[in-house]
Amino acid sequence: MTINQPLKSLQMYNDVLLKDKADIVESVLERLPNVQVLGAYERPKDTYPEVKVLSVKFSKIGKQTLNKYPNLEWIVCRSHGVDMVNLKDCKDKNIGVVALSPTAVPCANWIKDKIKEDDAVLIFGNGSISKELQKHIGNFNVVNTKTAQEEVDRYLAFAKTIVITLPLNDSTKGYFDDVLFSKIRKEVDIISISRGEVISNPALVNFIASGKLKQGHFDMLTSDHRPQITEFPNIRYYEHVSWSYNQPIIKGKIGGYVNSNFADDLKKLIDKCKENTIEDAHLKRHERVWF
Repeated sequence: MTINQPLKSLQMYNDVLLKDKADIVESVLERLPNVQVLGAYERPKDTYPEVKVLSVKFSKIGKQTLNKYPNLEWIVCRSHGVDMVNLKDCKDKNIGVVALSPTAVPCANWIKDKIKEDDAVLIFGNGSISKELQKHIGNFNVVNTKTAQEEVDRYLAFAKTIVITLPLNDSTKGYFDDVLFSKIRKEVDIISISRGEVISNPALVNFIASGKLKQGHFDMLTSDHRPQITEFPNIRYYEHVSWSYNQPIIKGKIGGYVNSNFADDLKKLIDKCKENTIEDAHLKRHERVWF
């Protein structure tokens, strides 16, 4: 912060509060002068009437929390999803909700570089990483847990590459089990950036042992049967590196590790919220009009 900085700039973000410090690095604070920061377990004061934009990493947001921000307009989730936010409560209060999806680009690039040209690709999941990947490949289909099983089975029969980008929740835990693996064609590549629990490791062991897997790339695996899985010569286990693929990493004194574009991307998204120009929010905010 310099003496010559205009006062307007210093006051520009005093209506923004960053909750959780896991990814708040110095470059974020440099771009958001006068922003308020609150740790995940810090006791908040009674209310924050000045806050119009609240950004969280993992803190849960529901009616009790929203009551502390009576003039809140937007919630910015510094994550790929908005599972921690009660969307109904936000809709009732006319609060918009948007996700930053800070590692969608590097994760999609990590996947893209492992897909062979012209392969028939089947993508499980249609979140921010999947959508980014779809921009760079041509021959693909997308399914999720709500897709009719007959349709999923039909795609599994001819897909040469299967990409797993499913979020971890009650409906996806153990989704890749013996039954699903049995429907996959021979000589298939599997690339997964999902949380390890999406895959049943015992079922994965059986699938690899069957000889149907050509090559497997797993960004995350649970500890269950993991040593056995990684002993197979056609398995690569990366220990969660996709989020930083092809991007310099910054370690901050305040927060943890982020990619080099994080601060700029966060500032751009917060600016759009303040201007109410968000196009693809999970929950859009519509200004109330009185006649």
